[in-house]
Amino acid sequence: MGEVAADEQAIVQLMVDTSLTSKELIAVGSGTIHDIVRFVSHRTKRPFLSVPTAPSVDGFASVGAPLIVRGFKKTIPCSAPEAIFADLGLLAAAPQAMIAAGVGDMLGKHKACVD
Repeated sequence: MGEVAADEQAIVQLMVDTSLTSKELIAVGSGTIHDIVRFVSHRTKRPFLSVPTAPSVDGFASVGAPLIVRGFKKTIPCSAPEAIFADLGLLAAAPQAMIAAGVGDMLGKHKACVD
C-alpha cells in the first residue's frame, strides 16, 4: 500500500472508490486517513465514523482537514465525525514514534494558544 498523503490524488481516489450508495464513511487509521475521509465526507454530505489506530495526532475530533492543495498545506473547514471508536490497548501498542508525534502535536497546540 505504501505511504498516503492527504492530497488531491488521495481525495479523488477515495471518491472514485466509494460507492454512491454508501450512507456513511469510516476512517480507520491515523491522522492522514482521517483528514482524507473527513474532507470527502463533508463534500459528499455523508457522515463518517472515526476509528483511530495510533495516537499520532490530536485532531481525530477536529472540524478541519489539513490537506495538501497544489503543493501547499491548507486546512479546509469540514465536519467532525459522528462518533469515535478507540481501542486504548491498540493505541497504547502503537509505535513509540507515533505516540511521541501525538504528544508533540498536543504540546505544540498548547504552546501556540499561549502565544
